[in-house]
Amino acid sequence: MRDSKPTSLLFPERRLAAALLALALAARVVYGVCSPPPGSGGGRLADPDSYATLADSFSRTWTLSEDGVPSAHREPGYPVLLGLVFLLLGRGYGALLFLNSLLSTLALWAFWKVSRHVFGSRAALASLAVCAVYPPFLYYAAQSLRESMMLCLGSLMVWSLAAAQDSGRPARFLAAGLAGAAAGLTATVFLPFSLCCVPLLHLYLWRSRLRRGLLLGAVYLAGFLTLYGIWPLRNLRLFDAWILGSTASTGSTFYEYLVVPQEIGGTKEQGEYDARLRDPVIAQGGRIQNVVDRERFFFGKAVERVRSDPWRYVWLVGWRIADYWRLVPRPRAYEHSYGLLKWVSLLTDGWIIPLAFLGMALAGARGGPALWIYAFVFSLNFSYALVLTTIRYRLPVMAWMILFATAGAGRLWELARRRMPAVRMPTAR
Repeated sequence: MRDSKPTSLLFPERRLAAALLALALAARVVYGVCSPPPGSGGGRLADPDSYATLADSFSRTWTLSEDGVPSAHREPGYPVLLGLVFLLLGRGYGALLFLNSLLSTLALWAFWKVSRHVFGSRAALASLAVCAVYPPFLYYAAQSLRESMMLCLGSLMVWSLAAAQDSGRPARFLAAGLAGAAAGLTATVFLPFSLCCVPLLHLYLWRSRLRRGLLLGAVYLAGFLTLYGIWPLRNLRLFDAWILGSTASTGSTFYEYLVVPQEIGGTKEQGEYDARLRDPVIAQGGRIQNVVDRERFFFGKAVERVRSDPWRYVWLVGWRIADYWRLVPRPRAYEHSYGLLKWVSLLTDGWIIPLAFLGMALAGARGGPALWIYAFVFSLNFSYALVLTTIRYRLPVMAWMILFATAGAGRLWELARRRMPAVRMPTAR
């Protein structure tokens, strides 16, 4: 993308941006050192979702295995990258914190590159300052979870797409395809954006030069499929089944939250509800030992249930889309006290999310880069809503919501200033 100001005027802005990025990196490291996850330390790593286990396997054997058995339990992007860091720095919390902090800061660099092009330097720097100390970004940099990498690749995707559209160069579209594939290999939820939203929006932006647009779109898809195709082909060879994402209970989660109220998901009450419900599908699926077959079974049963009552599912998805933007988390047994999390959420998301939607309304389309942001934000919102809803999963879009919030606040301030009566200073006689 081209700079939004002449180069001679950008050096002070760049120095300030660099200082904010340094602050972001330092804040993540300091938080991680002062508040490591329970169970980390002394050579141990908290590993709630098996990413560290898979990364350790990759660092030692160059394979993704659990207990010596090849695994597709998680998408490969994050454990492979973490495994390479383990290989260089050793397996430990310090290596994990280094990687996550670096990824989170790199995300903000790509975010700043796009945001100043869309809203200008002032809004870009203001939003970068908020992102540097936004509490969820700091928290997930200290966890053995893929959220920091998702944040990074989400920002890189939007930046690479905006840069490709701005330049019109095939090499840029190839890079955008590779970025989309890397994101999909980190979290399958990015695939609807990369394979549906991107081609459709690309054709819209190139509608006046359709032949050229089709060629560049083919380059994008070639880059995407070349990289992403490695994963399903590997799974086909090892498991004799097409596994496009992972076997991490997507099908069972899809079915379970069609019958279990989302409000009690992941709590003690869910287990009690399941016991009272005695759903035969859940009982039958739980007896299937092969994880691929089990997920396929649950997915098929979920589709059957949706077909039997499609309007109930439409209502449920609509409710999840709205619930995705709730301002405070539901009461749960969190690492930090729920009261603290509630107040932190109210003091951050409590103003960010309402102002962000106002900023979107005031901003309008603003050309190609803003359209990529809108598509990214709402495609993730919709994709998650098809299966479940939780605040944690909106982390990759929150930098863009902060951008719209700061831009919206700036626009409101400008409108207020215009309506203020001019104040005349008394003159000496």
